Amino acid sequence: IRGTRSEFRHSKPETAQFVAEIAVSSISIDRAKASDYARANVPEYWIIRPDVELVEIYRRPTEGKYAEVTEFPAGETLESTALPGFIFNLAEALAE
Repeated sequence: IRGTRSEFRHSKPETAQFVAEIAVSSISIDRAKASDYARANVPEYWIIRPDVELVEIYRRPTEGKYAEVTEFPAGETLESTALPGFIFNLAEALAE
């Protein structure tokens, strides 16, 4: 979310630059949220799935859905396009 803590003292943010969900038993719910995030123009949405060791990345929100949806296996190092410098590797996260 962009903005300072004081900006949200009396209201909630209306959108975010990046959202990540960790889905173990909620994959259908988390996939359904994708359209909500796309309608809110969240540029990038990740569903991290440790149970099957992959990450689903949703990008390019257009007309209430994401134009780009890609799955990456746990061993790949992923970099966010919405948050420059944010790097994530699910295999490393699961190892710790």
